[in-house]
Amino acid sequence: MSSITQIIHPLYVVFGGLLAAIYSIFPNYAVAIGLLTIVVITPFTPLTAKTLKTSAKMQKIQPEIKKINELYKNDPTKKQEETMALFKRENVNPAGGCLPMLPQFVILFVFYNVIKGLTNFSKVKGKLQPNPLYIPKNSHLFQTIYANHGNMISFGMNLSDKITAHHGSFGQSIPYYLILVVGTILQYIQVHRMSSRMPQNNQINAQAQFFMQKVMPLGLMFFYLILPVGVCVYYLVSTVVRIFQYEYVYFRHPGLASGDYDGVKRKIFNFTLPPVNNFNSNNKNSGSSNSDVIDVKSTDEASSKNKNSGNKNSGSKSNISEPVEERKKQHPRSKSKKRRK
Repeated sequence: MSSITQIIHPLYVVFGGLLAAIYSIFPNYAVAIGLLTIVVITPFTPLTAKTLKTSAKMQKIQPEIKKINELYKNDPTKKQEETMALFKRENVNPAGGCLPMLPQFVILFVFYNVIKGLTNFSKVKGKLQPNPLYIPKNSHLFQTIYANHGNMISFGMNLSDKITAHHGSFGQSIPYYLILVVGTILQYIQVHRMSSRMPQNNQINAQAQFFMQKVMPLGLMFFYLILPVGVCVYYLVSTVVRIFQYEYVYFRHPGLASGDYDGVKRKIFNFTLPPVNNFNSNNKNSGSSNSDVIDVKSTDEASSKNKNSGNKNSGSKSNISEPVEERKKQHPRSKSKKRRK
């Protein structure tokens, strides 16, 4: 075991334990590999955004770099000085696009070996027996692989086989070749989506873009043919996750295609709450309007009560005065007595 392998060996154990834990919840080889791929690659989205930021800035200053190369083509020292001054003035780090990718390469290398280790066989008394690596031997995943003699059947496929292996009949071979076709198409989609957002970069580096768009997906198709299907599932799911990562970064930073990464950021959910002060003022206004309504009602009720009481009082006065007049009518002699006196 080399020194580098000894350093990263704990990562093998961690990823193997995670894969065994996921399989204990979802007892399907392809599903467990796909979920672990998502768990491993998704946290690298900020590093992917930083890489795209550096490449966008490099794309923006490419015309100036081209001018410097033409002006000082006979003076390499001066050309290097002017180029470094341009990087400093534009706050661009040429290695900024590569450094964030190094941790991803290490993690992906470890994860690839963990998936490949599931198909490991070792000789015991002259016979080949399944011996999955990097996963706990008391785990359900290890025991299932060992009981099935190293076969990892999932969705009608043996993930320990290669795509080019003999699978019995043509119908049984269709799922294997579907993985090859879908994986290659996804590679072309990924490269096309990246290159279509940087048309200036395509014109400046036409040969490099031709290599990325045409040759690289074909090279990855070759890996699909020589690797176990379980590793191909990892490559397929990782390609889908990267496509979503790029789409997310470009959606959040609309100016990234023109080299403006730090511009206006687009919100994923365009939902904003009203400010607290306005909310309180609205409540106060609504409260005052309600009190005004209550005051108007109370005044109306008071006036109606006063009217009713006035009507009752007037009615009572009329009732009091009526008996006096009747008495006078009934006793008319009282006036005559007063006159005689």
